[in-house]
Parts: sequence; C-alpha cells; structure tokens
Amino acid sequence: MATSDALGVAGLVVSVLSLLVGTAVTLIVYRLSRKLDFRTRIHTWGELRDVTRRFAAEMHDQGLNKEVILLNADRYEKDYDGGNRFTRHGYIQVRTEFIDVRHDGLALMTFPVSTWRDASGRRVLDEADTQDENVLEVGFVPFDWIEHIDPDGNDYKNAPLVYVHFRGPGRTPFKSYSYHEPNSVPMGPRDRPFYPSIPGLGIRRPTRTQAWSEFWRTWKSDIKMRKSERKARRQLGDASAR
Repeated sequence: MATSDALGVAGLVVSVLSLLVGTAVTLIVYRLSRKLDFRTRIHTWGELRDVTRRFAAEMHDQGLNKEVILLNADRYEKDYDGGNRFTRHGYIQVRTEFIDVRHDGLALMTFPVSTWRDASGRRVLDEADTQDENVLEVGFVPFDWIEHIDPDGNDYKNAPLVYVHFRGPGRTPFKSYSYHEPNSVPMGPRDRPFYPSIPGLGIRRPTRTQAWSEFWRTWKSDIKMRKSERKARRQLGDASAR
C-alpha cells in the first residue's frame, strides 16, 4: 500500500472515530439535559403546589372568597392596568374560582353549564328532551404554563394571582375542561370541599377550529363593546358641554 493510500485510510478512520465520539457526546449531553429539565420541572411543580395549598387552606379555614385571577404572562408587563381588555393575544386576565390542585396543575371553575337526560336516562351535554341540573365546567391549567403565583394579590385585586401563558387553543389559559358536581362534599380531616367529577360527561378538548372561532367572535364582540363605550363617553361629554 502506498504511503498516500495509508494516509487516506488513516484520515478516514480518524474522521469516523471523530463522528462516533461527537455523536456519543451529543447523546450524553442530551440525556443529562433531559434529566436536569425533569428535575427542575418537578421541583417547580412542588413549589407551585405548596403555594396553592397554602392559599387554598386559608380560603377554607377563614371562609374567604375562592376567586383566583389568571394573568396573561405574555402581556402582563406591557398591557396590565387592572382591567380586562381582550387583545390579539387573548384576555389580559381571567377571573376564576379555585376548585382543586392536582399533581401537575390547577383545576379552576370556568362556568356552570346545562345538562340533559337522553332517552336512556344518561346525563349529556347536548340538548335533549329532559333538562337536568347545571354542573361545573372546570378548566385545567398545567403547572408547565405557570410562571409564578402571588397568593397575596396586588393593588388592583385582593385575590391570588396566577401568571400563566395562555397556550390553550384560541389563546386561553386552559388546556382542557372536565365536569363536576355543583355541590361539594367534605373530604379529609379538615373537611375541605371536594367537587366529584362526572366521568360520563368526559373531558372537553376544543379543536383548533372551535377555539379560534370562539376567539374571533369574542374579539369582534369586544371591539363592538369598546366602540359603544367610546360613543357613550362622547355623548356624555357633549351633554356636559351644553
């Protein structure tokens, strides 16, 4: 074998070894970063759970209002002034009521919704012949979307503030929705209120089409309302000037 051929083979071997070593190092770094990310995430979840359990206990022990405010973390620094404007990024804030804390997020009441009984007597959400009692629709906010929780409120609102990225379909703070009985039952040694879920009604995960249709309807409605408010202020100003 000529010297040039031997050098070529040696160079090829070195290149292959370098590629294999580089690939191995990349895989090791990737696996270590995943472990660190998981540990950090679980630690953060624990901190958020602890804060939530403390203010939930105060609500229960002191008979406080269960209101919780979800602040749009992506618009807070630029847009928040205590109001609740609707923008292309969604609402600036959303008012909810605390229901429960789970291992990976918060369960918060959105709206009471109507239910019916179908021909077989099964409770359903779609309108049928026989109307049943209302149930609670409960939105789920994952801890992974939450940046911070301030249990003491601020100068605008004396209620826990949850700074959350509105990453749900249609730029909402909720990833999914479940349905619960409207009346709580006592649970645990301190008789904390527990709202049993209704498995038969399932979990609602709006499609992107449904969510964005609702988004644009809300935006148009908000624009119309603001126009009406500006018109009313102008009329009030004209009346005062006379």
